[in-house]
Amino acid sequence: MISDAQYQRDNNLATRIAFHEDYTSPYVDFSHWVMDYLPLSAGARVLELGCGNGEFWARNAARLPKNLTLVLTDSSAGMVEAAEKRLAAAGVSATYQVMSAERPFADNEGFDLILAKHMLYHVADRPSALSASKNLLRPGGWFCVTTNSGSYMKQLQALLTEERVEWYSSFTDEFTLENGAEQLTNHFSDIELVTLDGQLVVPRADAVVEYIKSTASLFPEPHAVLEACDDIRSKIQAVIDHTGAFTISKQAGLFRCQ
Repeated sequence: MISDAQYQRDNNLATRIAFHEDYTSPYVDFSHWVMDYLPLSAGARVLELGCGNGEFWARNAARLPKNLTLVLTDSSAGMVEAAEKRLAAAGVSATYQVMSAERPFADNEGFDLILAKHMLYHVADRPSALSASKNLLRPGGWFCVTTNSGSYMKQLQALLTEERVEWYSSFTDEFTLENGAEQLTNHFSDIELVTLDGQLVVPRADAVVEYIKSTASLFPEPHAVLEACDDIRSKIQAVIDHTGAFTISKQAGLFRCQ
């Protein structure tokens, strides 16, 4: 998979998280927003697929119900290692495993909640992953998924298209707010979608360019992305000189399924 190199270490992911932290306006902590909608209660057993660097649980450390059993998994050993370190520092107890979402998870007790944040579009065999997750849920359990709209960051998409660089939506379009429910319906009977509209207001062209560079290995031709950055920087700077900031729209959301 083209994206594999992105997730061996967490530096690219950390760059993108920081970009959203610094420039989302008005600011909404997406990790807190998601946590507010998760059907979690004290003593629940929780499995996360594609845990990344563990930032979500670290940011919500003080907001977690008591006595959660957390099992965090990722296909990248580097991400699992980063998550373990981050959660240990945050005082959050969890167990960890390197595994793919398609792989059946050996667990005799089942889970009250399975969480997959912004990762299902990476999964080559989504039907198998969704079926495996459904089978791991306890009666009344929840499968919760976050993803983006297909028009996410359309201003950046337009800039790259002008430079004849194909946007990496060749895989992110595989599971979006617009087409996710149809895929989930094959496995879950009760599906609810909540969405969060937002924007990034960025007064520095270099910050936008660094964000784009952090995504380069997601693209079919990473070198083309890097080569286009100088021209993209000048176009972004022209907008900033005229309006004071470069604005990027974004919409994300959460599917809650049973």
